[in-house]
Amino acid sequence: MKKQMHRAQILLEPEQHQILVRLAQREGRSISEIIREMIKNQLRQRKQAMKNEIEKHLEAIQRIHNHRESILARRGNKPIKLDIAKTLDEIREEHDKYIAGSIHGHRN
Repeated sequence: MKKQMHRAQILLEPEQHQILVRLAQREGRSISEIIREMIKNQLRQRKQAMKNEIEKHLEAIQRIHNHRESILARRGNKPIKLDIAKTLDEIREEHDKYIAGSIHGHRN
C-alpha cells in the first residue's frame, strides 16, 4: 500500500531546476523523487543534529550534577544553607549605598 502524498508547489531558481532536470534524466527518475529524497536526507540530518544538541545538554547537566555531588562529598554531605532573599537584600543595600555615595561625591 502506497503512502498518501501531499501536493506542494515550490519555486526553483533556473539553475536549481536545470540541475534537477539533468539529475532526473541521468538517474531515470522524476524531479519529484529526487526532491523528496533530498528533503528526506535533510530532515534526517536535522533530526540527528537536534539529538546531538540534546545529548550535549544532557552531558552538561550530568557534569553539573557530578560537580555538585563532589562538593557535597567534600562537605560531608552537608548542603550549603543560604537564605537567598536575605543575601539579595544585602546586595541591594550595598548597591544603594554605592549609588548614594556616587551621587554625593564619595564612595564607601
